[in-house]
Amino acid sequence: MYISFISRQLGLPTVEVGIGNGYSLTVRCDRVRDKSGSIVRIHQEDFCQALGYPYYRKYENDGGPDLKECIHLLRNISVSPAEDILNLLRWQVFNLLTGNADGHAKNLSILYTSAGPRLAPFYDLVCTAIYPGISSDLAFSIGGNADPGQIRLKDWERMADVLGMRPRLILNTLNSFMDILLDRLSDYHRLFVEKNGSDPVLERINQTIRKRIRRTGSLVAG
Repeated sequence: MYISFISRQLGLPTVEVGIGNGYSLTVRCDRVRDKSGSIVRIHQEDFCQALGYPYYRKYENDGGPDLKECIHLLRNISVSPAEDILNLLRWQVFNLLTGNADGHAKNLSILYTSAGPRLAPFYDLVCTAIYPGISSDLAFSIGGNADPGQIRLKDWERMADVLGMRPRLILNTLNSFMDILLDRLSDYHRLFVEKNGSDPVLERINQTIRKRIRRTGSLVAG
C-alpha cells in the first residue's frame, strides 16, 4: 500500500489503495458507473493473456514476456502508445528503485475502454526486498540483467537499444526518480502516516529505497 502511495505521488497511473479494518481496499479500475448509476465492467486482460502466454510463465526468467514484447504490444494496440510506453518504462524504473521484484507480466494489464485499448493503472506494487526468502531478481530484466544490485550504465544502454529508444530518455527518467525520491521520500512518509497511521515497516521500506538509489546511482555513474 505504501509503495502504491509513493507511485501515485510520482505521477504514475496507479490504482488507489486504502486501509480497511485489517485489510487493504483497492479501487477497481475495471468497473465504472454509467449514466444510470449502474456498475459496468470494462474488459481487461493481463499481459500474459494478451501476448498468449500461460499464467505460469509470468516472469521473463521462466520463459515469459520481456519488456520488448510488452512495448511492442502497446505500440500495436494502445490508442495512446507513446504515453503508455513511457509509463511502462517509468514503472520498470520505479520497481527497481523501490525493491519490487514482483513486477511481472500478470501485474500489467490492458483495459479495453470506450476510447480503445489502454495500459491499465498499475497494481500490486510491493517492496518485496524487505521480505526474506524472496528472490531479489527483477521480473523484467534491464538489458538482460535482472540483478538489481549490478545494473550498470551499459545495461540501461543495451535496454534502450533493444527497445529502439534513445538511452537519454530512459536515463533521464531514472535520474529524475532518484532525485525526487531522495528529496521527497521523508515527505511522502509523513503524508502517508498522517492519512493511514504509522508502522515500523515503513522505515524499513524507506531504508531499502535509499539504499537502492545509492547503489543504482553509483553503478550508473561508473
